[in-house]
Amino acid sequence: MRRWLMVVFCLASMQGWAQYSGYKPVNNAESFRLSFTKASQATQSIQCGFVQEKNLRDRKSVV
Repeated sequence: MRRWLMVVFCLASMQGWAQYSGYKPVNNAESFRLSFTKASQATQSIQCGFVQEKNLRDRKSVV
């Protein structure tokens, strides 16, 4: 039981390092939600130049 509490304490204390030093919360959450909703509704598709190559074990060529 003592070991379990120590692990929980260590994991909980690491959450302090999760945010970068200049982080500050949003001042007006409702305004942020509205602007985020408008932007997401205006987005129809997303395009990217990323090409993923897969190397299969049974094939010599890249798929």
